[in-house]
Amino acid sequence: FSQLKMLCNCLIFAAILLVSSVHSLHPLSNSNTFRGNVKGTSALNLISKKSDTTNAVVIPPNYNVAVGFALTSCALIFGTQNLFAGVPIGLVALLLLRQTGKVRFSFDDEALEILVSKKPAENTGEELIKTRENFVVGGRNRWKYSTFTDWFFIPSKDFPILMYFKENQTSEKGQVHLFPVIMDGKELYNTMMKKVGPK
Repeated sequence: FSQLKMLCNCLIFAAILLVSSVHSLHPLSNSNTFRGNVKGTSALNLISKKSDTTNAVVIPPNYNVAVGFALTSCALIFGTQNLFAGVPIGLVALLLLRQTGKVRFSFDDEALEILVSKKPAENTGEELIKTRENFVVGGRNRWKYSTFTDWFFIPSKDFPILMYFKENQTSEKGQVHLFPVIMDGKELYNTMMKKVGPK
């Protein structure tokens, strides 16, 4: 019975990560495009075709969560021969690996925005494009810092797997968002503290 309970908990957690990782992170076909060169680990100069140059902080990717899920999947499949739990967790790991290479959190002067990385043909740095409207709650994947009412990491800032935040821009009652931490967790925490502040 305890193994069944553990399996159910793993599958629920995997489902949460799966839903949060596909949180409308598909590029727009007619979107504004941003180009720039990554400087160091966090700064990216974003240039829009429709606006002036904007300095933004883009959190670099980190594969720790994806690799953790992949190792868990391998341990379940090969160590305990539990395909029922190992295969779904392995599929989530593959999705997280793909999303880690694509998804970027961009912090400009007034808002957090989710962008998608697209490698250009020439070696001119990273190209970032806007995502489609959020398929869960609608609207753009951009939230002003002033609308954040709560945020934290799950299970903790020292071991971040999910980032939770609540904002009242999408809904006056408040909208909850969960994202897998597929970027540098420490830098994400420090940038959130600087831009949003403790909540």
